[in-house]
Amino acid sequence: MLELTSPICVAGLSFRNRIVMPPMVRMSPLMPPEVVGVDGSVTPAVVEHYRLRAAAGTSLIIVEATCVDPTGRAWCNGLNLTDDTHIEGMARIAEAISAEGCVPGIQLVHGGPQCDPAACGGVTFGPSRVAPSKSAQRPRAVTPDEIAAITDRFTAAARRSVAAGYRLLDVHGAHGYLLDSFLSPVRNTRDDEYGGTPENRRRFMCDVVRRMAMEAGDAALTACRISLFNKLADGFTPADLLDLAAALVQSGAQVIDLSTDGALKPLPGSDQTLGQALRAHVRAPVILAGELQDPQNAQAALAGGHADFVAVGRGMLWDAAWASTAASSVTPSQD
Repeated sequence: MLELTSPICVAGLSFRNRIVMPPMVRMSPLMPPEVVGVDGSVTPAVVEHYRLRAAAGTSLIIVEATCVDPTGRAWCNGLNLTDDTHIEGMARIAEAISAEGCVPGIQLVHGGPQCDPAACGGVTFGPSRVAPSKSAQRPRAVTPDEIAAITDRFTAAARRSVAAGYRLLDVHGAHGYLLDSFLSPVRNTRDDEYGGTPENRRRFMCDVVRRMAMEAGDAALTACRISLFNKLADGFTPADLLDLAAALVQSGAQVIDLSTDGALKPLPGSDQTLGQALRAHVRAPVILAGELQDPQNAQAALAGGHADFVAVGRGMLWDAAWASTAASSVTPSQD
């Protein structure tokens, strides 16, 4: 039976337990104010923010969503790996995490239709000219040549991430950002090789994962964050998500990072959770996020076969020592 403190090895990379700090954006109201800089620079406060949570015993820290392209900046104050000048600052974060015995990971993102126009040059990009919300501007549909260029930007950011010392690279394929927006049959109305069928709609994300995995090689694991809840109303189904995950693993993803609106909530008409269904469908470890800040719920997610790792976001923003507190306080599950 899995416990919070159970070690695990994935493709030769050892993790001291199953506790993960997931990537969180600086726009979160819970983010410590000293971390939220105005220009996305790596300050001593940013480094210390991550070091403290590594020192508490967290096994894997995935640094916040980091932009791969100036046209894809979702937040004015978000971290960047858009060129080689950013490697030194990002390396300071990775070194601080590693020094505490924790694996440093990083999430890479293009904000797409959910970019802040003030941060990305005024024009946002998406699969089609469908706004992500009533208050958002309509994006410009990216061309196939631009898709290829953005794929190159993800690949270049993967190279920079490895150079900076990160051992897990997490593609942001969730929450409505560029890659995720292609999955929605409502937001993606294309009739080319990137639209129409589920296979075509996931092509962009799979190509990014494939290229990043090739770039990382044995130096880092390749992961991909995916989500269901934000696309259910668009007609994207649990079966679509499982097929997506299988395609991502086939493309080179070694870890699936699953974001949910309730990790222990059963799927409609089923006694399985999405995490359980996903673990039965793919041969890759699953990181599970979604209302797991209570240590007993995190423990139950592991013991019940919902996940291989548990990701605790808000809990770690509230308490930098969450990992040590949880590891010493949970009662082993009897499930």
